[in-house]
Amino acid sequence: MGTEEGKIGQEWNFGLPLPYNKSTKSLLITGAKVLDPPPGLKVRGVSAHTLASTGGDVVLLSQFGGDDPVAKEFDASKDISRTPVTVGPRSLSKVYYVARVKITGPVSKEIEKCRFEYQQDGKSYAQVIGCRLQLYVKK
Repeated sequence: MGTEEGKIGQEWNFGLPLPYNKSTKSLLITGAKVLDPPPGLKVRGVSAHTLASTGGDVVLLSQFGGDDPVAKEFDASKDISRTPVTVGPRSLSKVYYVARVKITGPVSKEIEKCRFEYQQDGKSYAQVIGCRLQLYVKK
């Protein structure tokens, strides 16, 4: 996923993969992070949003403050990232995570990895997963 239409100074919302719990026990997501922002991209933070707060839409990529109706709805939705998120057994999360990325200069690489932190049965875990973003500056 990505665009080659970025401009230095713009901020973009990049949807991380929707968490899925494959296990037979509930888990508690405690955080999400982009691991490898390349030079030219700065991660300003990661927010969490309920599917209900964005009309069931998951933001995959949108310009922050953009005119797209889904982007506007997302920008107005409440960030709940400070609250751990419970994901039931064998279920998709009803909350998704979005990184806000600022273009600070020319970009020559993609974002490729994200990490979710969670707890299950009183133990803490971290899982690295793929999350590709191609966000390049328009020439």
